[in-house]
Amino acid sequence: MNLSLLEGSDRRSDQFALFRPSILLLVSTLTIVVIACLIPFTVIGGVFGFVQPPFSFFAVLAGLVTGYLILVELTKKWFYRKYSLFIERERVPSSR
Repeated sequence: MNLSLLEGSDRRSDQFALFRPSILLLVSTLTIVVIACLIPFTVIGGVFGFVQPPFSFFAVLAGLVTGYLILVELTKKWFYRKYSLFIERERVPSSR
């Protein structure tokens, strides 16, 4: 689930909130997350021996994922603030 949400954050060096995914990427990511959360409550989940988690599990999971995405964004801001000059130097060809 984290990877599905993180793919949007990896695409840009600016803020995650400004990322505008294509509708196909957004729908497929949300579909995967919903299916993954619902499987334990289905017959298929029982076949694989999954246990139905309590609602508090999903609340904790949402908090952890949100905190993780915030830390990723803060780390990206720090990284690009500190090293963007070095990254830009490598992109710009020398005029020799």
